[in-house]
Amino acid sequence: MPRQKNDGRGRLGGRTAGTPNKDKPLKTFLREHSLLYFTPDPETGRSQYDLDMEALDPRDRIDAELKLLNYTTPKMQATTVDMAITDDKQTLSSRLAQLAEEEQ
Repeated sequence: MPRQKNDGRGRLGGRTAGTPNKDKPLKTFLREHSLLYFTPDPETGRSQYDLDMEALDPRDRIDAELKLLNYTTPKMQATTVDMAITDDKQTLSSRLAQLAEEEQ
């Protein structure tokens, strides 16, 4: 027998309140690994990222920085504007003259 409308039980679909999200071990591992990689070492005050960047030659260092910027800055999209201007304004007398010519 189907449920009646407004029976006070609400919707039956979906998760119940308080159910935690699924554990995603790969996402957790990547987050922790990235955090360790970019966090400075307390003894030296430098992160592994800083040490790796120093080991690169300037050209490779710039390439690495540009690739990392793709993850932190929004990409600009090209926009086009159609600037067609039409002058539809006419004086009252010219519009009346045009209408009179069309009737003849």
